[in-house]
Amino acid sequence: VFRLVLYCTLKCVTCFHRAAKFFLIKPAMFTGDSLLFWLVVRYICMSSVSFFSIILGIGASLGLFWILLSVPAAQRLQWLLAAWVAFIGALIGARGGYVLEHFPYFSAHTSEMAQFWLGGLTWEGALAGGLLTLPLIARLWQWPFFLVLDCLSRLLLPLGLAGWAGLWWSGLGYGVSLGNGIWWGMMTRDESGTFSLRTPLQPLALLGLIVFLGVLDLWLNRREITGLRGLMTFFIFSASMLMFSFLRADPAAGWLGLRFETWLAMVFTLLGASGTIIFFLKNNEALPLHQPFDAKKQERKPL
Repeated sequence: VFRLVLYCTLKCVTCFHRAAKFFLIKPAMFTGDSLLFWLVVRYICMSSVSFFSIILGIGASLGLFWILLSVPAAQRLQWLLAAWVAFIGALIGARGGYVLEHFPYFSAHTSEMAQFWLGGLTWEGALAGGLLTLPLIARLWQWPFFLVLDCLSRLLLPLGLAGWAGLWWSGLGYGVSLGNGIWWGMMTRDESGTFSLRTPLQPLALLGLIVFLGVLDLWLNRREITGLRGLMTFFIFSASMLMFSFLRADPAAGWLGLRFETWLAMVFTLLGASGTIIFFLKNNEALPLHQPFDAKKQERKPL
């Protein structure tokens, strides 16, 4: 996954650099290092990469490209590095969540805890790990916290779509089995390779994320209030994943009859709803999302 994200990021940077030169734009950050790019390509081509990693890498690079398009040109390198910090935190959280869910196994195989390339990541751990990096990113680059939350929340939609597409391809994240003759059912493969008529959870999840977060993005494009995009995106994404978790039938660790991801999705949804409600109740003045960085920095007053 790390190799694919690095490759796709460099590919996006290279393509954007060429497009910028074509349209006579001065890309301050896109100097282009062809030697490094082709070394990464050679490294990936000579390695075995799963299709799930390719899908996840494409989703990550699309999220990065979306961020680059939404920030001022002079800040693109800074936001690219900030997104990578969030990726690293998400990867650590995703692996840590999987290890905790299967702790009896990993307590006897401690050497495999950090070997994330063997498989085993959780979306709830990735979300928690990414969120924990936001205060660090805000402090490193002296940005307002809610500005960081707004910008990096654009990663949730492409990564969520990539995750569900990867689960669909791998025979995971499938719905419950249905009886014969159910017209809305879909033949779905499970982890053993067996096809059976099931609830079409993976395509429903893909369509749901596109509709929910897509409509939300269109609504937010008319409102440049710092903090609103990040809070509402986090809430809608968590609520969507909570709804989808009740429909999943693939085996997973749980507690009191519910999957661990369901419990954590409830916590995330509650936090997102509470944060959004408090945001609207306080109705504080917020900085425009596209305000120049220097201006934002000048408006920050010491405590």
